[in-house]
Amino acid sequence: MEIVLPELGNIGSFRMLMYRGIGTNKNHIKYSSDPGDYGRGEYWTNSKEFAADYGEVLEKIIELENVYYIPKVELIKIIDKYQTCKMHLGSELRLKGAQALTDYYKNEKGVAALLTFGYETFDIYGICIFKD
Repeated sequence: MEIVLPELGNIGSFRMLMYRGIGTNKNHIKYSSDPGDYGRGEYWTNSKEFAADYGEVLEKIIELENVYYIPKVELIKIIDKYQTCKMHLGSELRLKGAQALTDYYKNEKGVAALLTFGYETFDIYGICIFKD
């Protein structure tokens, strides 16, 4: 299968075999209330091992248009701006921030998902496919 990525910092087509962990593993339980670091949606990774930390691993070829391949520096800035990782704020405010981030990219930029590289760990891709 040919991997298709938008250019870094651009919106474009995406296709890659990805994994998602779902279940009762300790990390899944620990992060089950997480509103989403970079948006509200389904999170997938190209690392089967990373996905397994969250539970039973689903495997799927993700193929989407209008994916924004966000540079890590920009991602860190938006996470800070929308306060999605500020644990001391509590789940409600973090959820509100994650939804605002999602709304901005979906409604203002026409983006279906955010793609990152090197955010979770230095060598993996992650994608958040926004909820409808």
